[in-house]
Amino acid sequence: MKRLFSIVLMSFVALHALAITFSAVTTTGQTLNYNSTSRTTAEVQKTSGLSGKLIIPAQVTRSIWDLDVTSIGDYSFAECQELIRVTLPASLTSIGAYAFLACSHLDSVVIPSKVTSIGNSAFHLCSSLTHVTLPASLTSIGDMVFMNCHSLTHVTLPASLTSIGSKTFYGCYQLDSVVIPSKVTSIGNSAFENCSNLTRVTLPDSLTSIGSY
Repeated sequence: MKRLFSIVLMSFVALHALAITFSAVTTTGQTLNYNSTSRTTAEVQKTSGLSGKLIIPAQVTRSIWDLDVTSIGDYSFAECQELIRVTLPASLTSIGAYAFLACSHLDSVVIPSKVTSIGNSAFHLCSSLTHVTLPASLTSIGDMVFMNCHSLTHVTLPASLTSIGSKTFYGCYQLDSVVIPSKVTSIGNSAFENCSNLTRVTLPDSLTSIGSY
C-alpha cells in the first residue's frame, strides 16, 4: 500500500513539475512571459507594458528544451496601448479571449495559417486596426472578436468559415463591404450592428440563420 502511494505521489509531482511559468527575451528586445505544461509546447501569458513592434518567436527555450509557441493565452497583451505591430509565429494554433483587448495603436494583423480558433473579444477595441487577414484553417469567429475596431476597412474571410459570432464586427464604422463565404450557415446577433459605412454584403446560399441587427 505504501509503495502504491509513493508511486502515485511521484507521478503527481512529476506531472506538475512540467507546468512552469518562465520569461524569455525576443529578437526585438522585449521580454515575454510563457507557460508550459509539456516539454514540447508553450503558451504566451499576460505581459504588460509592451510597445512598438513585437515579433513572437515560433520557438522558445526553457532549460534544455526548445518549445513550439502554439497559443496566445487569454489577456496576453490586453491594454498594451503602445503596441503598433505584432508578427505572429507560423507555429500558432490558437488565440485566447481578450488577447489583444484595447491595443489601441495596433494597426494590422495577419493570423497564421495553422490557427483554428480565436477567442471572444480577442481584438475588441483595437481602434487603429485597419486590415485583418484570416487563415483558411479558421472555421468560426467568436463573439465580439473585432467589436469597436473603428478603423477596420477590410477583412478577408476564409472559404473554410462556417459561422460568425454575435457582435463580431459591431461598431466597425469604416468597414464598407463584406463577402460572406459559401460555407457560412449562421451569423450571430448584432454581428454588423453600427457598421455605418457598410454598403454591400454578399450572402451565401448556405446561410440558414441570421441574428437580429
